[in-house]
Amino acid sequence: MKFDKGRRQIVVFLIFYLLISVTVFLTSFEYLSFKKISDILELRLYSLFSIIAATGVFFYTKSMFKKGSNFEKTVNVQSDKQQSELERKEQERQNKELKRKQAEEEKKFLTQAVAEIAEGLEDKTPQEYFDQLLINLSKRLDIVQGVAFAFNEKTEKFSMAGSYAYYTEQTDRTFEVGEGIPGQVAKDMKILLMDNIPEDYIRIVSGLGTGSPKCLLEIPIVYENKTVAVLELASFEKKALNYDEFLSLLNASIGELSSRNVKSL
Repeated sequence: MKFDKGRRQIVVFLIFYLLISVTVFLTSFEYLSFKKISDILELRLYSLFSIIAATGVFFYTKSMFKKGSNFEKTVNVQSDKQQSELERKEQERQNKELKRKQAEEEKKFLTQAVAEIAEGLEDKTPQEYFDQLLINLSKRLDIVQGVAFAFNEKTEKFSMAGSYAYYTEQTDRTFEVGEGIPGQVAKDMKILLMDNIPEDYIRIVSGLGTGSPKCLLEIPIVYENKTVAVLELASFEKKALNYDEFLSLLNASIGELSSRNVKSL
């Protein structure tokens, strides 16, 4: 703004000076009759010189202003780029801070959830242990049906060890490591969430009738790098959760206790 104001003042001055010079040059012809020729020529030469000088200074100043304007634009462009870069870095910092806070909040939520799931599991028989574990899971994960499978070292198979809202005549379900969906989960030692399960894979029976769940959650209980049990949980809605973090916290909390109960079967 200051640069533009100064440029206008200089241009106005040069134009005013040029007009005066031209006026003096033209007026000198009117005094030809009663002035000395030498004075007239001197005045005309002075006026002509002033016109040439003013014109030269005008165009020179104009070119300098153009360079100054281009320089100013370049500086402004660089300033805009620097400002954009600072804003980008600030946005990245805010995003990282937001993600860090979200991760801390989720870790806190999962830690509390796992603590509640592990409540009341001590001093129970193996079947009572797995039944209570499934009940606790149902409260925290909105599970409508669940089955617990424990590993038998003698037969090297998983068999049913507890259930929750599981109404079926098929109570002898068994599988080996790597066999079927739960067997593959036991082999991989990774949690599995399926939101497009086969229509007849599992049926929910309640006082409201029967239906097929939308989601199936398979949780391996791992202790000392070995799957000791698999929890098969069904629900009608997919729950947003960091399942990898949940599995890590859950196994750290109940892995050893689950192993002891499995060996007591």
